[in-house]
Amino acid sequence: MALSRGMNQEASQDTDLGLLDATLMQNLQDRFCDANNVYLVCLSRTHGVVTKAYGSKEELAYIHGLTGVERHMTLMNRLLDDGIESVLEEDCGNDLVKMCGVSIKTGGKTAAIWIVIGIMDREDADVPSYVMRTTPERYDKSLEFLETLSKQMFAVKMEELMAQEAVLKSRESETQMEAELHRNEVMTSIVKMLESENSFEEIVHDILRECCAYMEISRGALLKENKEHSKIEMICEYAAPGMDSVRGEWSGVPREKMPFFNGKPYMISSNSMMPEVFRQFFDAHGLLAGIFLPVEVNTRAEMYLCFLEEHEERNWEVTDVKFVNDVRRIIQSILLKRIAKNSLASSYASLEAILERGLRNLCEGSGQWKDSLQQPAAARISAGRCRAGHAGELLAGRIGRH
Repeated sequence: MALSRGMNQEASQDTDLGLLDATLMQNLQDRFCDANNVYLVCLSRTHGVVTKAYGSKEELAYIHGLTGVERHMTLMNRLLDDGIESVLEEDCGNDLVKMCGVSIKTGGKTAAIWIVIGIMDREDADVPSYVMRTTPERYDKSLEFLETLSKQMFAVKMEELMAQEAVLKSRESETQMEAELHRNEVMTSIVKMLESENSFEEIVHDILRECCAYMEISRGALLKENKEHSKIEMICEYAAPGMDSVRGEWSGVPREKMPFFNGKPYMISSNSMMPEVFRQFFDAHGLLAGIFLPVEVNTRAEMYLCFLEEHEERNWEVTDVKFVNDVRRIIQSILLKRIAKNSLASSYASLEAILERGLRNLCEGSGQWKDSLQQPAAARISAGRCRAGHAGELLAGRIGRH
């Protein structure tokens, strides 16, 4: 929540800064003062003095002598704290001078204020000739006009900023769509490998190549534990062009030297805080970031899928994690499919051996065994079933007679 509030405040400040165009407001202020015989300055709590106060040094010195700089800040704070009134007057203790603040609101909040000072044109007043003078009626009308003008100007400016923001969002959306399309294309290419007849190692190598190119990372690898020796072997590896293989370095390593090989997934960015054992492992192998995902066989993490960055710092994003997890599931599906296929082939071979032994027993002594072996396996199995049925019938007849 704190992060969200900080982002909102930052966005609000950026919007205020875009609205409070100092050059535009300076031009508006100077022309308004010339036309209405008043003195203006624009102040903001966030940005301080937005415009340079109108008037010569002599004029400003005379005005500050009547109002005091402290009243500027007091008036600004009153308007900012009030949040309701658009125009407030500050008592200067002198009928000769009028001092008001006009708020500039954006989104219902006061972003800045105009300090408007008018010197009243009175015959009995000793006012220097270089100072502009106005009347109470004209001063009030000037305040009304300034408030209306500011509202219109900032409404146009707000529309301009909103249009710019819409364009930026459109570009961001377009970029995001392109990235999503690219990701889907890569994932489609990887999914097609489920039907590949290549070896498991060749398929995984092709998948790692696609992943590393898409993620723009240094290396991908699949590791397997050698249970007999409790050591880790690298089944396959893909390294970006220009990078040397680390297959020899990562093979034959004791399991305890691989801190991630414990059945848990790890995502370690360059800015991550990590345990000392991981820090030593990263330093030893020159890693800057890594993702380590278990590949399970029969609910046991037999292998680990690794995505490694060695060239530059990398802070993984949510999209990276989702992508590699999808890849892990595909590799696991390919592995399980291969295991099931091998088990089925093994079961069929075992079944054929059993039937052949049965045929041998039935045909032995009858001179038919040699002929049966010369038949195709399917014919031998069918013949075996018929002869086994005939033998069963004979056996049933004998039992019936007894």
